Formats: sequence, structure tokens, C-alpha cells
Amino acid sequence: MITVTQQYSVNTSIDKVFAYISNPKNDKEWQASCQDVILPEGEELKAGTTYEIVFRFLGKNMPFQSAITAYETNKSFGYETLTGPMKFRGHYTFEPSAEGTSINWVFEADPGKFFGIVPIALVKKIFIKQVEADIKRLKSILNRQQQAA
Repeated sequence: MITVTQQYSVNTSIDKVFAYISNPKNDKEWQASCQDVILPEGEELKAGTTYEIVFRFLGKNMPFQSAITAYETNKSFGYETLTGPMKFRGHYTFEPSAEGTSINWVFEADPGKFFGIVPIALVKKIFIKQVEADIKRLKSILNRQQQAA
């Protein structure tokens, strides 16, 4: 099992941060490993909404069907896989802060044998490095949006 926790602040209002992060379609913009996201047309984002998402990590394409598990505006957003090459789930909480918005993200994955002989500790290390780069990209996108508003 891989568990990763990240806490960070973004210099953007909580409503804009929540709206951006809680929409899986935006994942392609800020998550380097995200290759595609397909949401049902016209469906409201809420707990229970399902969607397809494809990641590429360590040279492997990984298609998943996922579901939103928590959706409380400006407070929390969660998701988990329903089908795919491995199980994972994640949960964000959002709080207003002096900087704009404080974000806490917890991610858990069970890669099983998907990565073959690659040690789980190495997979986790590479994943954390990717997540840290993704957070920098997210902050940059949200800051640009804040400045443009």
C-alpha cells in the first residue's frame, strides 16, 4: 500500500480552488501523468458521479473508471477507482487561510503486482516527486487565473 499526504497553500480564493480541483476534467492540465478524462455530458459533479480517467506512469497506460466519493462545496472532494489495473482513492480538504486556501490531500493506492518487480518503495518515491511537480503546476495555473480575474 502506498499512502501519500500533501499539505500546501494556494494564493487563490477557496471557491476557485475547489471548483478547479473538484472537476476531474482539469486533471489533464495540472497532472502530468493524466492522459485523458471522460465525464458524462451534462452530468452534475457530485458524490456518485462516475468518470473515466487514463494515467501514464512509469511507461504504463492505466485506464480507470472512477467515482466521486465526496463533494462538499469548498470543504471536501474525494474519489476512488471502481475498475482498473490497481485500486486507489484520494481525498482533499479545503480551508480558507491567510494565503488564500489551505489544501490537505491524502492518497492511498494498492498497486498489487501492476509494476512487476519494481519495488513499491521506488514507485512511491517516483510518485511523490511527480506529485510535487504537479502541485507546482497547479499553483501556477491557479495564480494565473487569480491574476486574470
